[in-house]
Amino acid sequence: MPDSLRNTLSIVDDATLSIPGNKKNLSIELLPDGFVFSVMDADRYKFLALEDHRIDQVPWEVDPVSHLGYFLTKNPLSGKDYRKIIISYYSPHLVLVPAATYNPDEKEAAFSFCTPVPGNHYIWSDRLHVMDGYGIYSIPKDLADFIERMMPGCRIRHYGSGLIENVMASRKLEKWDAGVVLHVRSTHFEILIIREGQLEYYRSFPYREFDDLLFYLFHVLEQQKMEAGQHGLMLIGEMGMDSPGFQILKGFFRDVSLPGRNDMFLYSSVFEEVPHHYYFNLLNLNICG
Repeated sequence: MPDSLRNTLSIVDDATLSIPGNKKNLSIELLPDGFVFSVMDADRYKFLALEDHRIDQVPWEVDPVSHLGYFLTKNPLSGKDYRKIIISYYSPHLVLVPAATYNPDEKEAAFSFCTPVPGNHYIWSDRLHVMDGYGIYSIPKDLADFIERMMPGCRIRHYGSGLIENVMASRKLEKWDAGVVLHVRSTHFEILIIREGQLEYYRSFPYREFDDLLFYLFHVLEQQKMEAGQHGLMLIGEMGMDSPGFQILKGFFRDVSLPGRNDMFLYSSVFEEVPHHYYFNLLNLNICG
């Protein structure tokens, strides 16, 4: 394992390794502070395993090719013979474009209009069915080429594309009434604003302290002319109900809710170790558009 990378969570059902690879699905999230992955029994739609590997040094030296290479060569749950492999790649910039104005030949121009194009990156796009649009993003060429070489046929999507589709689908199926969705990881968070069933705002922010998160959150609410006390907040990700941050948010918003797990899937009993609103994006990648 790379010196800076450590395994912070490993829950594995005893049956995982005995099931052939072609009867399992693998989902991986490549993140600013490491990677997480889950394994599902594809026939039973049952989650069997989840691991979280994080960089424990600051500043983070992100090397997704090295991290993915480590997983593929050293982890007993890796392999190329999975029935389906989905990779969710995080980058801070996702440019949303309505389908009516999207032109695949102009996606680099659309992206560069909003943010500079990094060197040695491809410009890709994801179809977003829930909002009838596209998400445009950049991905390092060495990472994309490595994935194609090591896992041919693997599906790659932007982290934000999956999050938007998963949030909007869950909101409809579970009848969420929260107008603000906050998705929290240890190094970044995402804000989604939804009005009358339509996504009006999405953005990802880096942060180190909870005060940073509050600053950005209320800056966005001010921009959107929203009073926190008049709206519900759906909180997803790494913030427990017993945390000081959760209690602070409860004091600002009309109400704060936590989503349950998607009942389209089954979950091994080992998953009871993890709060149900953690790893929301990862555990819904199998159904995003």
